[in-house]
Amino acid sequence: MLSRAQFDQLADAVGAQRVHQPTDAWNRLRTHITPGAPVHRLIARPARATRPATRPRPERQRVEPRVVTHLELRAARRLSARLDALAARVRPDAVHALRIQYEGIAALGTTLPLAVSTWGSDLIVTGRSDPRLGAATRAVLRRADVLFSDCARDVDLANRYGLRAETATAVVPGNFGVPLERFPAPDPALPLRFGLRQAPLVVYPRGVRGFVNHTGFLAAARELVADGVDASFLGVGIDAVAGAEAEIAGRIRCTGQLPLTTMLDVAAASAVTVSPSLADGIPNSVLEGMAGGAIPVCGPLESLRELEHDGAVMVWCDAYDTASIASAVRTALQLAADPANRERNRTLIAERYSTRSALHRVARAYGILVPH
Repeated sequence: MLSRAQFDQLADAVGAQRVHQPTDAWNRLRTHITPGAPVHRLIARPARATRPATRPRPERQRVEPRVVTHLELRAARRLSARLDALAARVRPDAVHALRIQYEGIAALGTTLPLAVSTWGSDLIVTGRSDPRLGAATRAVLRRADVLFSDCARDVDLANRYGLRAETATAVVPGNFGVPLERFPAPDPALPLRFGLRQAPLVVYPRGVRGFVNHTGFLAAARELVADGVDASFLGVGIDAVAGAEAEIAGRIRCTGQLPLTTMLDVAAASAVTVSPSLADGIPNSVLEGMAGGAIPVCGPLESLRELEHDGAVMVWCDAYDTASIASAVRTALQLAADPANRERNRTLIAERYSTRSALHRVARAYGILVPH
C-alpha cells in the first residue's frame, strides 16, 4: 500500500487534474483489504487533488465542447509527465486510473501494470463525443491490463473499443460496492427535516444534468400532488432557481447537493427513487435507494436492465415523458407499500452490490494485476 506520506506526495504531484465522480473508491476499499491480500502497493489518484485557484478551469457553459476537450487532453499530457516522475521515485507495483477521461489517458505512458475503471456514460457518450477523445479512449482500453466497470454493458462496449482479449475484467457497480455498514436505520420522520409532510418519500437524487430529466420529475411530482397521491417529493441537487416554480409547501421540495451522510439518511428513508436518465451506467444513488428498500423508477436503459435481470423490483418509464414518469411513480408507490418488495431490493443489494460482496471480485482482479 502507499503510505499516507506517499499518498500526499501523489496529491501534490497531480493536483492540476480535475476530480471526477467516484474518486473515493480506492479510499473506501483500502479499509477492507485484509493483511496478506494480493495487493501490496498501488498508485491511485487521490480524492483531494484539485486545480490550483490561480489556474481556474473555463466554465463548460461558456466554452465550446471541442475546446474543453482540447484543454483536458493537454492537462492529461501534463499529468502524465508528473505521474511518470512520481512513479520513478515511489516505484509502485501498478497504477489504477479511476476513470478513462482523463486519468486513464494520463496513465497511457506508464510501463507499469494498469487498471482502469469506467463509470456512467464514459463509453456510451463521452468516448463518442469527440474523435480525439474516442481515439484516446480506445488507446487506454488497448493498454489496460485490468478493467473495472459499473455495468456489464461497458465491458461489451470496451471489447468493441479494442480491449485486449487477455485483459481481466470485473463488473463492480456502486463505486466498488454500496457501503451498507454506513447505512443508518430508516427514519420515518425524515421528510420533516426538509419541510415536507410525513408521507412515503419519493426522491430524485440525480441533480441537474444534461442526460437526466429533472424537469420531467418535477412536472410529474406536481401532477401527482394535484391528483391527491399520498407522497412527499424531494429533488436533490436541484437548486432554488431551477426548482422554485415546482415547489409546493409541504409536498415538493428542492435542495442543493447533500453530504454523503445526509444522502444515506435520505436513501434509507425513501420509498421510491426516481432516475429518468437518457444515458447512464448503474447510478450509485439508485443502488443506495434500493439498499434502503426503495423501488427505483428508471428509463429502460440496457445498463439498468441488468438490475431487473438480477431480480430487482423496479418500474420503467419513458424518461422523456412526464405522464409516463408520473404513472411509473404511482406504480412504484404501490409496490413500496408491500414490505416484501422492499426487502427483496435490500437483499439484492446486500448479496450482489454491497462493498462486502464486491470485495472478492476486486481482490481477484488486483491479484491478476499484481501477482504474488
